[in-house]
Amino acid sequence: IPFMKKATLSVLFALLVSFVYSQTSLSAGQIAITSFNSDGSDNFSFVLLADVTSGTEIKFTENGWDSGAFRSGEGTITWTATSNLTCGTEISLDAASASTGTVAVSGSWALSASGDQILAYQGTEASPTMIFAINFDGAGWVSSDTSNTSDLPTGLTDGTNAVNLGEIDNGQYDCSTTSDQNAVLTAVSTAGNWTLNN
Repeated sequence: IPFMKKATLSVLFALLVSFVYSQTSLSAGQIAITSFNSDGSDNFSFVLLADVTSGTEIKFTENGWDSGAFRSGEGTITWTATSNLTCGTEISLDAASASTGTVAVSGSWALSASGDQILAYQGTEASPTMIFAINFDGAGWVSSDTSNTSDLPTGLTDGTNAVNLGEIDNGQYDCSTTSDQNAVLTAVSTAGNWTLNN
């Protein structure tokens, strides 16, 4: 009987830990960034291209990617889902709040109107799983020599699950395609489907 109690408690503890720390693991292209504003409140939006469970975290950084690692010195926003969300949900956020879910910031989040990038990932800085990337610096995907530039992160492909828009301050996806996850991802990853301005 003591053994049974111990085994039961162990199983309950494992289930509780799994419930508390469960989150949806996303792969490249399962979200897409759909707008950004580097002139105002440094806000942006993204659309879920997969269902996610409550507790799922996605990190967004303006630290560029250089030689297989993040450059340091800028900001990272961690967004956390506070409820189960379905594919197609669009979330707007900045360093202070989100339209759904919560945000926490490390470093100083400040998109540069002289060009920048937003890289979305899960996991740690040392071992990230890249999900989507957007570049709005005129140099394009190049070595991260300045705080405004970034290589294309490992695991992402421009035009497939990343987009380079050139030197621009503000932009939003034009919603030319709004159904089917793969079609939306392709459309958002195509620079010609963005409305851009300075």
